[in-house]
Amino acid sequence: MLSYFPAIYPDELLYSVIARLHAHLGAPPWLSLLEELFGRRMVVADPDLPGALNRLALKIPPERALSAGCLVDTLTQFPYYAAFQSPQTWTWAHRRMCEGKVSDVHMRLGLVAFRTPCVKRLRFCPCCLEDMNARYGEYYWRRDQQLPGVLVCPIHAVPLRESQVDLPYGSRHGYIEASDETCPVEACDVVPPAMAIRGEPLWHLAIASAALLREPALPRSPAAWTAFYRDWMQRCGMAHAPRYMDQEALDRAMRAYYGAVLSWLPAVMEQDRFRGDWLAGMARKQRKVIHPLYHLLLQTCLSHQTLCSHPFGAGPWPCHSPIHGKGRHTAVTRCAIHRNHDHSVGVFACGCGYVYTRTYIEASGDRGPPRFQAYGPLLKPALGRLVRSGASLRQTARQLNLDPKTVVRLAGQLGVAVAWKPSQPRARAVMAVRAKKEKPHANPKVSATNRDSVPTSTRWSRLDEVLRARIAIAARRIRDCQPPKRISMAEIERELGRSGWLMKRRQQLPRATAALKAVAESTHVFQMRRAAWVIGERRRCGQGLQSWRVMRQAGLTAKHLPAIDRLLAGGQRHRRSVS
Repeated sequence: MLSYFPAIYPDELLYSVIARLHAHLGAPPWLSLLEELFGRRMVVADPDLPGALNRLALKIPPERALSAGCLVDTLTQFPYYAAFQSPQTWTWAHRRMCEGKVSDVHMRLGLVAFRTPCVKRLRFCPCCLEDMNARYGEYYWRRDQQLPGVLVCPIHAVPLRESQVDLPYGSRHGYIEASDETCPVEACDVVPPAMAIRGEPLWHLAIASAALLREPALPRSPAAWTAFYRDWMQRCGMAHAPRYMDQEALDRAMRAYYGAVLSWLPAVMEQDRFRGDWLAGMARKQRKVIHPLYHLLLQTCLSHQTLCSHPFGAGPWPCHSPIHGKGRHTAVTRCAIHRNHDHSVGVFACGCGYVYTRTYIEASGDRGPPRFQAYGPLLKPALGRLVRSGASLRQTARQLNLDPKTVVRLAGQLGVAVAWKPSQPRARAVMAVRAKKEKPHANPKVSATNRDSVPTSTRWSRLDEVLRARIAIAARRIRDCQPPKRISMAEIERELGRSGWLMKRRQQLPRATAALKAVAESTHVFQMRRAAWVIGERRRCGQGLQSWRVMRQAGLTAKHLPAIDRLLAGGQRHRRSVS
């Protein structure tokens, strides 16, 4: 148990506390002091994520009420680096720092793989040093000034300066205190003074980084962060649909807000583009952890964007579930919007599981009525109660505000035994539908007065003969088109005005089907015909007849070059024979 432990100043690093303890005790040998504090000598002086804090907490006087967890949360940079991790990783890293096994914490949190480097030289604010000296009579290292994206003081909005303490320095097991020697007045600023102004982006970023240390965000999975940013971007008008973000609008917003600041931040820009496409990755489906600096850059930018007016009004919105206990007064806070032709569709999801949609037409400003989409877990017990009470199908449908057929379908999906059966179409309607499907198109050679007196087989035979002749004419028209069109079965059907009709009636129209297959050309034949047409056009215009030019203009690939060469050679022999 230590008989003395220095007072901890606001937002001080544990590294700084141990350095001041060493100075207050008269600078004893470091190995002896580390063994007294941590129970072992070989402790690395890590300013951001130190370990073995359980042992240190046992040595601190109990009246200070400094547990290992309190040391991790208030005296290290763990809240910053673990803020955007999953709950499992957050718990694991917190426990490892308390137990002292921190060799793999940096790798698990991604600090080794991140492009953004950690601070290699401790920083200080000259205005903060004056306040520290006036209030406490000594200096200390603030943890919010040692974060990668903090280039100006979050309190005074002046540029930070680099001290004489390099990390790592000569000894890995020594803690260096802040003093006039390590924090000289003539130290260099990390950014020009013109960029450190209150209300400017660098100051906002520093404030957000410092706030992350004191009030860290709730741990979320990468998928949860994806949904978070997509929802925010939708409210800022940077999305085409719930799953399709407007990357160009996001890029313009970032450049417009930060401007020249981006070039001063570490690992953010690479020449004139965002390094490693990290910005596009933030809006896409996230599958890995992203550095906190990138999160804060995006959040700070989005927080200064003008929110678009919601087409369905400001939330929360009412829940229209008729079986929910609170009815329409239940607040709906989730609304995803997507486009459907010329109008927007809002999908409202309540916490009870009920989901409904509404349409919004921009041209008129009209909003459609709520339409049921899903009930959620409350439907099965409610449906069971209605069935047991003896309610009829229509009564149940009115209670649930659904169509009777929908009630029967949902009951089958949920496995609820009901006595109702869906109504079957009448036999007459079924026969009418079948007759309509089997009835052939009108034969132009058979008049309306005697059509009913001609047998069906005779009508199909006459239609078959007429179509056979028209197919040959249609094939010639297609062949004469310029630029060339492929003489395919589908193209001939379109030319005849019977798209998708002939091939479905192959058995009734055998001669027309045979003619259709005879005139249809394969893909290779059409490609060669198109290449020959390109050669003729280029020759007529006096353009070059290089094989690769013909290939490109005809829309072919390199595997067609030998065939194109043969076409060119054949054309040259033909011209020589004519001359």
